[in-house]
Amino acid sequence: MVAKHSVLAGGNANVTQDSDGIEVSVPEEQRDELNTIIKLEFDKSVMDIQPIFTKIKTLMTGSTPMASGVFPGYPTELAFDGDPGTRWGGAVDSKSGWLGTDLGIPKTFNHVWISEAYDRVRKFELQIKTEDAWRTIHTGTTLGPDYSANFEPVTAQHVRLNILEATDVPTIWEFQLFAPKK
Repeated sequence: MVAKHSVLAGGNANVTQDSDGIEVSVPEEQRDELNTIIKLEFDKSVMDIQPIFTKIKTLMTGSTPMASGVFPGYPTELAFDGDPGTRWGGAVDSKSGWLGTDLGIPKTFNHVWISEAYDRVRKFELQIKTEDAWRTIHTGTTLGPDYSANFEPVTAQHVRLNILEATDVPTIWEFQLFAPKK
């Protein structure tokens, strides 16, 4: 059983527990966009407890994924599923391509987080569709496993990561957008 708990960045957590498990909740306004870390201290050893993964919910959750090409077995939707163990792969033998989504309705965002497998990307653009043209809102070189960037808030329904150069087939664990903090 949980003996003590605390939110490492400050704030309050509510912990309830019974024979089925432990539930931890933190008020939304006290959560970090990407991760909120809660320290739990137990009254006995936890070495035999299997860790579980909790999927994140972002502006991409429930969106319609699309891509310029897909590597067999690595479909587009895996880059938007909130699971760091699944990924999209670009077309066979490609060294460029794009990964995008239709958010369903225009949404405002100012932060992107991308987790890339194998550090292959060498040049990319984050783009939004305005009427019939793509407009670049952010550019960069390498991505790696934990790329994060802030930019001026924009509102769009269609968004894509346009990979202009890569050393091999581009492959992305996660591509997520976040709304401005309130």
